[in-house]
Amino acid sequence: MPPEPLIAPKMDNFRRDLMFRVISGDVRVIPIVYQIDQFKDCDKILRWLIANSIVGYQLFEWLKLYHGNSPLRMVTHIINLIERNANVKRRLYANRDLK
Repeated sequence: MPPEPLIAPKMDNFRRDLMFRVISGDVRVIPIVYQIDQFKDCDKILRWLIANSIVGYQLFEWLKLYHGNSPLRMVTHIINLIERNANVKRRLYANRDLK
């Protein structure tokens, strides 16, 4: 019996637009955005990056300078900034925060 074909999950137009706005024409950012897309809070993270004008080349340099090329460290930092109003600092866990 042949294996079932892999079916990619559906992506809505809103998330696609956010991803394109964060990529902003810089192909080096595509793997970073793909890793951000693996988190449940990816819409919040992408909106935060756009609101703070950290897109395209700026995102690439920001990740390299301030987070040591670690997207996981960057995502943790952004989520903590988003949830700072609730005074909650949390770590990211693979079984809970990844899709």
